[in-house]
Amino acid sequence: MTIERDRLALNPGEVTVDALEFENAGSADDLASLRLAEKLYSGRFLEGFSCETEEFQAWQATEAMRLEDLALQVFSRLADRALQAGKATEALNTSLRMLELDPLHEHACRLQMRALAASGRRVEAMRRFDAFAGMLYAELQTAPEDQTTELHERIRQGRAVAPDSTPQEPEVPSIVVLPVHNNSGHEDHDLFCDALTETLTAELSRDRSLFVIARNSAEVYRDTALSASEIAADLGIRYLLLGSMQIVDQRLRVNVQLVQGSNGRNLWAERYDRPLTELFEVQDEIVSRIVASLRGYKGVLQRAELKKSLSRRGTELSTYEKLMRGMAHKEKFLREDMLIARDYFEQAVTESPDFAMAHAWLAWTWFFDVYMAWVEDTGNSLQKTFEYARESIRLDPSLDSAHWALGAAHLAAGDLAASLLSFDEALRLNPNNSDALANRAWPLTFAGRADEAVRNIESAMRLNPYYPHWYLWGLGIAEYSRGEFRNAVQALAKMRQPNAQSLAYLAAARFRTGESSGADEAVSELIRLDPGVTITKLMQSLPYTRENVTEQLTRDLAELGLAQGVQKNG
Repeated sequence: MTIERDRLALNPGEVTVDALEFENAGSADDLASLRLAEKLYSGRFLEGFSCETEEFQAWQATEAMRLEDLALQVFSRLADRALQAGKATEALNTSLRMLELDPLHEHACRLQMRALAASGRRVEAMRRFDAFAGMLYAELQTAPEDQTTELHERIRQGRAVAPDSTPQEPEVPSIVVLPVHNNSGHEDHDLFCDALTETLTAELSRDRSLFVIARNSAEVYRDTALSASEIAADLGIRYLLLGSMQIVDQRLRVNVQLVQGSNGRNLWAERYDRPLTELFEVQDEIVSRIVASLRGYKGVLQRAELKKSLSRRGTELSTYEKLMRGMAHKEKFLREDMLIARDYFEQAVTESPDFAMAHAWLAWTWFFDVYMAWVEDTGNSLQKTFEYARESIRLDPSLDSAHWALGAAHLAAGDLAASLLSFDEALRLNPNNSDALANRAWPLTFAGRADEAVRNIESAMRLNPYYPHWYLWGLGIAEYSRGEFRNAVQALAKMRQPNAQSLAYLAAARFRTGESSGADEAVSELIRLDPGVTITKLMQSLPYTRENVTEQLTRDLAELGLAQGVQKNG
């Protein structure tokens, strides 16, 4: 506490406020935080405290209502998770606590009905509906919502409303594409909606990093009144993709949103507005963009999975969450982080030897030993790259990421033709793999096809609006290699996490455009990241088939003071 002549103040670091702790915990999404919030909420805000000031009473009432709403959200999320995990008794107790706060809370009533039904107490669940309907009419002269009425009918028919036991969690994120809704008001557009649903499901299913619910299972929920969390509990999945379509004035409008099943939160939404020319060509374009936005390095799903893994302690991580942790370190493209990534991937392979994706990502950590010249003897690292990539293909020949990793192995070995064949196979298996499309630019560039490389990366960027920063790395190399130095600077300077190689190209491109101070800055940062850098070290991993680019880059770096490890002083 600080006491001055006309002021008295508390040091925030010396006091704790349970209401603030409750808000922080209740706003999080991990189970530990929600449990803490549940424990902290012991009753109405400042209950029993009396103050006659009207302003204070109004503030107290507003805060009490706000915190009570948050408590109801916390209890709802906990009950949904309990049902999804097959813990009916726990869900029932939590729903009862919600109803103590608000006896007319309809979602709490549905949770209670589902929990009763899931524990075999169907008659009680139906009686609960009758009692709640009577209370609604007596208090508000209204009937239950469609969702509640539909749930009652499902229970009456004996249809599943929650898993009977803990569902077998897939190794990878699970998602359902619900039937796309026709907002046009024309029945003849139903066919297009069905085609859009089917194509989205099929294209997402190409990505072996996802577990996609079959179309016929999703069809059950057409025009359902169940909430997203209730559908997720029914199916035992993490994510739902919802969509609607409308055709107005010769324009096609498609709205999509990704919802998290555990709490019903909207994770991502996008609107696509296109002129109505060739309907199914427009459909293919929209589907490609949706799928590319969801999957991949920086896709919406991976960001959600990474956030989930970062909220858990290391001892609690699943195999897939270790994969996510490894990915977060891998994409920094720095030696220390790559070793941390390798450790996570090795743990995943040890825990799940048949997990083809883990083998594929492990191959990449050895690839960068060779490509970034991080080790003097690259023979062992190259062998490991091939070993893990080929094991990934053996385990799952249809895994696009496995062939992508083999393409990297051939690139490290300098076999550009074989590298391109492997990248092409990855894209045949999954045409929406924007990452493989962008990565294909490397062998194209080194093979003297830099124009084509630029087109590849630009297409990948259009396909995936959440593209990772290494796309800019490949674009910058390609632009430098075809003599478009200003374009190279523009791309490479945007990288949030530059690495030694990207900085070398940035320095050379800035030197070519006359940006001497910027070139010197890039060299300084390059030396900071890799104090032992030499031109020889930088060039040994660049398998250009045309010597003119190699000679030009060597001259540019030499002019900037890099020569066999000797840097220009001053």
